Amino acid sequence: MSVALTLARVARRLDRRAGRLLPLSQYRVLALSVESDVSASRLSRMLDLAKPTITSTVDSLVEAGLLAKVAVEGDRRTVRLEITAAGRAKLGEVEAELAAVVDDLVDRCDDPALVRKALDQLGEALERRAVERDAERGGGDSGRV
Repeated sequence: MSVALTLARVARRLDRRAGRLLPLSQYRVLALSVESDVSASRLSRMLDLAKPTITSTVDSLVEAGLLAKVAVEGDRRTVRLEITAAGRAKLGEVEAELAAVVDDLVDRCDDPALVRKALDQLGEALERRAVERDAERGGGDSGRV
């Protein structure tokens, strides 16, 4: 089985499990909103999604009380996104569910420690690629939603 197919199958399992609590697309945005000073534009670049897609997802999370839009002093057009207390609680629930899926699968591997290390490295590679892509695109962040 190809690595791509394996990752696609794992993603589907995660999507099904997270979907009981929150769509995976909303989870991704919520999880990345934990860091301070995040905007819809930055999320769009980090997730490699079109701004209208991010805007729709952000609006859904705001309506659900999981995210808040905060005006930036001195710039009426710019907003930052902040996770709410309810958002942190929901994020914790979803992450516990997702961790259970990953742990179950990884623990079935011949060398779980090696697989966890490889997954950590893959995560780091994703972060490096996001930084590179951001630099390629100019890296500007208008912060507009």
